[in-house]
Amino acid sequence: MSFDGRVMQGVDPDSFETLGVFAFHDARADTSFDPSAGDSEHYYARDRRRVYLDGQALPQADPGSFAVAGLFPYARDHLRVYLWRTPIPGADPVTFEPLREPYARDRAHVYRASQALAGVHAPSFDLLADGYSRDRARVYYRDAPIVGADPATLEVLPPVPTGLSDAGDYRGGHARDRARVYHVGVVIEGADPASFTVLNQFYRKDHARVYRGDRVLAGADPASFEVFSNLYGCHHDVTRDRHHVYVGDAVWDGVDASSFEILRDGLGRLSRYSRDRAQVFFGRAAIPGADPASFRVVGYRGLARDRDRVYADGGVIEGAEPAAYFADDGSR
Repeated sequence: MSFDGRVMQGVDPDSFETLGVFAFHDARADTSFDPSAGDSEHYYARDRRRVYLDGQALPQADPGSFAVAGLFPYARDHLRVYLWRTPIPGADPVTFEPLREPYARDRAHVYRASQALAGVHAPSFDLLADGYSRDRARVYYRDAPIVGADPATLEVLPPVPTGLSDAGDYRGGHARDRARVYHVGVVIEGADPASFTVLNQFYRKDHARVYRGDRVLAGADPASFEVFSNLYGCHHDVTRDRHHVYVGDAVWDGVDASSFEILRDGLGRLSRYSRDRAQVFFGRAAIPGADPASFRVVGYRGLARDRDRVYADGGVIEGAEPAAYFADDGSR
């Protein structure tokens, strides 16, 4: 008997049987270039004397009572619980159940992988989202108790898209209870939980303040504050209220907030061009002489025009005639 080209020593061929093939994904793997990175398959089998994982014997496992279906990557027999090949000390095989990976519990303990979490009440343990969990007495962020958090009223707020990958990347970590707001388990001092709203991955607000990260954006008006994009990109940190346009946590001086807009390209995406009633900008730089009233973005490669000139990435294309050079739809 062999596995993956290796001879399995001492196998009883008459009683040998496979228990199944189980797929596993390592969430720590970098899938940026290979979506299948971290994926693997694992094979369980037994004979009358031993249990085997990927062709190697599990010396302590009892083949007659061994089970893995519905438990993987955990398994159990009548005496022990296993994570892969390793018994988990003290785990109760009768009441053991896997939760969302990498958590599990039995009647007495909650486990992260094979490590029992001290002080957690197993029967009331509830896995939430974005690293939060709770039991009847405490709230936890990544297994650490959040002092003073109320488990009965805790609510994890939905994550927001970042646009960092085509597959969809989300940034979360916000939660609130009846008294406080939390970000990655840390209290946002002074934030009002009833009115707290996540705008994008950088900005939040409540009825009294605007926050960039966990810091107050001084002077910003929460009632009129708005972000221009939920996605990471050239304008993810441009915002405005009725008084100012902001870049990051600083006022963008000289820009008229009431008329400011970010222009879209020929594919309908936010471009690097913007304007107010008096100026046109590429990035943060004003384009000298550009006419805001007639300015428009054409195509999607940094090209734009107004009534007099054609622009590429904010610079003038000398001698180009706007009306003749581009059709109405922005094509040549």
